[in-house]
Amino acid sequence: MTENVDKTWMNLRKFEEKYILGIYTFLEFAKKNSVSWNGYYKCPCMDCGNMLYQNEEDIIYHLKNFGITKTYTVWDQHGEVTNIPTASQLRLNMIRNIASSSHNVNPVVNFVEDAFPFNERYNANESFAEEGTHACDVDDVASKVIDAYSKLLAEMNTPLYEGCIENSLCTLLRAISLKEETGISIKAFDKYLGFQKSLLPTPNKLPKSYAEAKKILKGVGMGYEVIHACLNGCFLYYKEGDMHDQCPVCGLPRYEDVGNKVLMKNVRYFPLTPRLQHLYMSKYTADHMRWHGQRETSAHDDVLRHPADGEAWKDFDRSYPQFASDIRNVRIGLSTDGFIPFGDSATPYSLWPIVVIPYNLPPSMCMQKEFNILTM
Repeated sequence: MTENVDKTWMNLRKFEEKYILGIYTFLEFAKKNSVSWNGYYKCPCMDCGNMLYQNEEDIIYHLKNFGITKTYTVWDQHGEVTNIPTASQLRLNMIRNIASSSHNVNPVVNFVEDAFPFNERYNANESFAEEGTHACDVDDVASKVIDAYSKLLAEMNTPLYEGCIENSLCTLLRAISLKEETGISIKAFDKYLGFQKSLLPTPNKLPKSYAEAKKILKGVGMGYEVIHACLNGCFLYYKEGDMHDQCPVCGLPRYEDVGNKVLMKNVRYFPLTPRLQHLYMSKYTADHMRWHGQRETSAHDDVLRHPADGEAWKDFDRSYPQFASDIRNVRIGLSTDGFIPFGDSATPYSLWPIVVIPYNLPPSMCMQKEFNILTM
């Protein structure tokens, strides 16, 4: 349903009276036009970002204290309908045009689609606006993400060299895949690329080195955060701890050279949230993430096929019925194990990777290495 709702309050400061009144206007709109989950609605505050469900009282509290996401100008997560195509609609239309000349969609198209799985908020079968210049609602995706996506599309539509039937992105992905499968070193891979490039007509789009290849594919990854750590591993300079210049546990300094800020040690953290989101965003895994709540079970079946069949899982459901009521909520297992990476050939030290396992997936998938998520 489309209504003419005044949204100017969204750009005001949180303590202004018009902003406070706007919160209640939004909530009435959401109650009237969207479907709730047992009285819970998506919360558009800066903290939840329409990813979490909250009750009315908590939504009001969040919007008053955290503020509303200012780019959420079309309330389509709460029932508003607009004729302005979103970035995800335009992307899907572009992919359809690329694939229209062939009976089969290029697998590289699927790769790009999974790398940038923007939230499809509308039915994929509805008709799009006529081709031409469109106003585009980009509230669901940051401009820098669209730029990275556009660069990959450009690579996908650029031949490796003039007259070549292979595009540069497909060739690059096959080369990177070859490196990962064979385990060759970066130095050997650089020499391989240099040799292959010398055999191709000039000019060509084959990268000269592994570093150049990574630069092209930079937008595909989900990134990581570098967190400063104590040399003895007893403290992380993270969030509130970032204010310290020495370890509050053992007293060791944070930097080798305070003037140049040379770190003693750091830890790489791979944020979990975007990785779990991609499991729902990809068409290959989204249905499987609801398997645990949709599987067929028998009252007389005592076979333990999956953690969902266990008593611990059932006890958790009884203890937290609100969480359990939505089968899309993610259940994860946390595991770690230490090992000495170089044996006796170097100074011995232990390495402890932390791995997260999404138990929403069926048994045939959740324990596969592709779905074991390394977090740090």
